[in-house]
Amino acid sequence: MVMRITGLSSGMDIDGMVSKLMKAEQLPIDNLNKQKTKNEWLQDSYRAINTAIYPLSEQGKQLQYSYNWPTASGTDGSGNPVFTQADQDAIYAKINSFVSAYNDTSVAMKSKLDETVERSYQPLTSDQKKAMSDDDIKNWEIKAKQGLLRGDTIVSKAYSEFRSDLTTGVTGIASTYKSLADIGVTTGAYNKFDPSIAGKLLVDSTKLKAAIAADPQAVINLFTTHGTGTDRGIAQRIYEDAGNTMSEISKKAGSTNGSYTSTYTSLGKKDNDLAQKIADMTEKLNKKEDHIYRMFSTMETAIEKGNSQMSWLQSQMG
Repeated sequence: MVMRITGLSSGMDIDGMVSKLMKAEQLPIDNLNKQKTKNEWLQDSYRAINTAIYPLSEQGKQLQYSYNWPTASGTDGSGNPVFTQADQDAIYAKINSFVSAYNDTSVAMKSKLDETVERSYQPLTSDQKKAMSDDDIKNWEIKAKQGLLRGDTIVSKAYSEFRSDLTTGVTGIASTYKSLADIGVTTGAYNKFDPSIAGKLLVDSTKLKAAIAADPQAVINLFTTHGTGTDRGIAQRIYEDAGNTMSEISKKAGSTNGSYTSTYTSLGKKDNDLAQKIADMTEKLNKKEDHIYRMFSTMETAIEKGNSQMSWLQSQMG
């Protein structure tokens, strides 16, 4: 860094002049910083989706195994398994818990897929933030972060897969119930009077309780059957598809609280590349700024020398 003379001899506002010259040179760096900020917001958005999927994945992980369900207390005269009322209530509660987890995940994903993009709101520069209050910055960034996952292929694919997992019949079982609809769990259709139910699972409590009472083991089998394709039970489908989605997102955006610049993820590598470009351009800009100050310093020295010579001549002419 050079010593910066500030117009003592010339009377010029050299700092102000240099600042204006550098402002235009700073624009490409500001644009890169905006790209970097947006890239990091995108990573946060993907990670939030993984956070929303995780509870549903855990539900699938647990419910795919029979040992996590109530077991029959015995058999009746025909050899059919008998479940106590408490066991039937527990089955009902597990299914409602699964439905709740699915609906929370579904709403989180759909809201991001449909979120409006606020194109007039872009990441703020450091100079812009200096002129704003903390609340103004916060509100601005809320708008700027909207729509980052609108129509996103990974999230859209997962959303469709999850719906298919729950609406497609289970072909790998030879029992009374082969689909969630058979036991009173259906997908809500769009309703202009209540748009919020679209895509959610709706439980017909009366039908579900009746299905459990009639054949509780068949209801459990709907979730615990294992296989491939449509032979898979509901829980296996959800667990596998949720896991695949979370893995795909992690490869792209990393995990919660992970580094934004990890070279092990595609968005992390992009962030790392942007950080390097910003560092390189900032170094060049600083060198250029130092060069300009050297030029002004040389000019100041010449002016000072000239003033000194003039003063000497005037004193000789006294």
